[in-house]
Amino acid sequence: MKLINVTLVLAATVTSLGAQQGGTASFGPIPAVAAGSAIPLDSTQFVFVGPNFSQLTISYPSALAGTPSADRVTFVINKLDQVVPVVSSSVTAGAATGSFNYVYALQNGSSARGPIGLWSLAVPATDAVDSASHASWTTTQETTAAAPTGGLTGLVGITPVAFASWHAPANAAIAAGSAVSAFQVTSRYRPGLTFIYARSGEDYAVPTTLPAQVSSQLNVMRQPDWMNKRAVGIGPRFPSDWTRDVIAADFKDGVTRLIQTGDLDASSTFVAMLNTSLITVINTQGASTPLASVIAAAGTQLEKNIANAISISLQ
Repeated sequence: MKLINVTLVLAATVTSLGAQQGGTASFGPIPAVAAGSAIPLDSTQFVFVGPNFSQLTISYPSALAGTPSADRVTFVINKLDQVVPVVSSSVTAGAATGSFNYVYALQNGSSARGPIGLWSLAVPATDAVDSASHASWTTTQETTAAAPTGGLTGLVGITPVAFASWHAPANAAIAAGSAVSAFQVTSRYRPGLTFIYARSGEDYAVPTTLPAQVSSQLNVMRQPDWMNKRAVGIGPRFPSDWTRDVIAADFKDGVTRLIQTGDLDASSTFVAMLNTSLITVINTQGASTPLASVIAAAGTQLEKNIANAISISLQ
């Protein structure tokens, strides 16, 4: 069986706004504009990051909106990714149903500039989530352009192909330093590493009359990795036919990447013990390996999330 990894690779070049007082700089898919910089009247670029990294500047000729004028319409909106999502998860097996019950709590870190009004769990297959719920937040499920066509199920993608999302009630977004619990997912897939995405609102606060050419440029900032703050979490990952050694290899690859990104500490006792155990499972073609001491060594929230996941997927 071919090993598939849920990985999104995103590269961006960020240039300091403060060093660009004379004009625009590069910021990922769109230019950045510094405070006090003049946008040329004939500029065909309408969307910029700035005047600071938490904002977007929208500037376009009045003529695009049907106003016969040489002026530009210019305004500033807040980006939606100014949140600090910290997720904790607990997964249990439903013996009677053969499914797994996922329960999440989501905190917005105290340094967040905006509240969390929507968050999503990325899953690697269109049939990975049987249900998603919460007592007060509404839920939706959607597939992405990477989803297989023709109603195919059981296909685990390289990148997430579906999202289970929760939407906050009016005036009940998660403020900085606060948390909401009891988000639930039911799935036949065993738990593994995935991404969560969180943002302040459904969409940017722009007029409904925004010209199509301007909205088209803004669309790049509506892509999941630019519209949201991304964090590592646990979610439905492994179909029932994935063997222990393949699951262990997937965890091993994920742990390696998390060490490289700084999400996990290679010197951590838990990480060291986990890597040793995963290598043992891989080299013995999935032989049963005691994991109690590894699980007990988990310290950080991410380590505890992983420990809970391996207790289900590798036991």
